[in-house]
Amino acid sequence: MKKTSPEVRLVWRTPNPKRVIATAARMTYSVQDVETLMDAMTDEQIDRSVNAILERRHYSCLRHVSFCFTIAGVSRAFSHQLVRHNIGHSFEQRSQHYRVEKDPAFITPKTIEGGGRIQDTYEAALNGAQASYEALIEYGVPKEDARFVLPNATETQLIWTANLEAFMNFIKTRACRMNTSEITQVAIQVRHLILNSIPEMAPYLGPTCWTQGICFEGEKFYRECNQPWQSPTVLWTPMFPKVIELVKIGGTAGFLQGNIIGGPHENH
Repeated sequence: MKKTSPEVRLVWRTPNPKRVIATAARMTYSVQDVETLMDAMTDEQIDRSVNAILERRHYSCLRHVSFCFTIAGVSRAFSHQLVRHNIGHSFEQRSQHYRVEKDPAFITPKTIEGGGRIQDTYEAALNGAQASYEALIEYGVPKEDARFVLPNATETQLIWTANLEAFMNFIKTRACRMNTSEITQVAIQVRHLILNSIPEMAPYLGPTCWTQGICFEGEKFYRECNQPWQSPTVLWTPMFPKVIELVKIGGTAGFLQGNIIGGPHENH
């Protein structure tokens, strides 16, 4: 049985993305026409504009920059999650309707890897499903109907295009460690590829514990994670901001209580 793991590759991105972002930001108040403005900006002006719009969260300027990626080595369970991100995203996926799944690879979750009866049971189910699929094809069942027996673990591939703001929202949601391992790996790879082009975005690309210093997952899921990207970070509770609970890698860091907004507070 062939095994594989997630791999994201850059196909294309908007040329000179930082210049495009800076032009979008500056043209709203510039007396110059857009072409002159774009050509005349220095690298220093571009960097200053990009940092300013990120700091002020004027993210509409990011929508004028797009990235296109290929994704391989992922399961169809993963793709069901991915396509839920549909605002600003476009996908094409390897079809099981128009092609026969000959000798496919399968994805094995880390909780199943390691041998023993758990992995043996898992692989037996995959091999049995593939054998049933091939038998149905041989019996003359159309491939678009035979595919109903194929497991979610079957490897698929996609081409994925989105604007930069849409990718920010995807990474914010899916780089959190409370997601499945597959989609978290993809989010982190996408993050690295974007930062290769726009390194200024590092503080703004990540889950909310990284970008805002707040974990919104609640105590139950935080305890399952126990590894915020930024430590310590604030654990969201219904009492926020009257009571702020600080958490860190490995547990609770303490509480802040009192008039947090605009006044003194006590450490506990």
